[in-house]
Amino acid sequence: MEGRSATIGPSIHVKGELMGNEDLVIEGRIEGIVRLRDHHLTVGKSATILATLEAKSIRVEGNVQGDVQASERVELAAGSSVVGDVTAPRVSIADGARFKGSVDMDKGGPRPASSASPASPASTPAAVPAGAGKASGSTP
Repeated sequence: MEGRSATIGPSIHVKGELMGNEDLVIEGRIEGIVRLRDHHLTVGKSATILATLEAKSIRVEGNVQGDVQASERVELAAGSSVVGDVTAPRVSIADGARFKGSVDMDKGGPRPASSASPASPASTPAAVPAGAGKASGSTP
């Protein structure tokens, strides 16, 4: 259903799991999980999200506390705030956005350990911490 979208207004407060088959703009408060796997999610400037977000693409303009996962891209707009881990093949963090968490841009999913060939010491770091491939988004 191309072109369909819904809006959760600023006076709406939702607790629980929110799922849908259309694009969604959130201006209210959400606590729980938002799943729009094949659609676009926009977290508006007046939104407060205490939830895990899952969508095809996610644009954050407001405040999010929770993990943000997209199959295509995540955008953190100027003035937005995200505290949580971001997972998407493409991530954009605008100047003026606040972010604390990790970014994982590995869209390939879990790597099978048995199929990986051992790399030479010259091409591999001496120690690879758990969660390799994640970059910290907070600055000292």
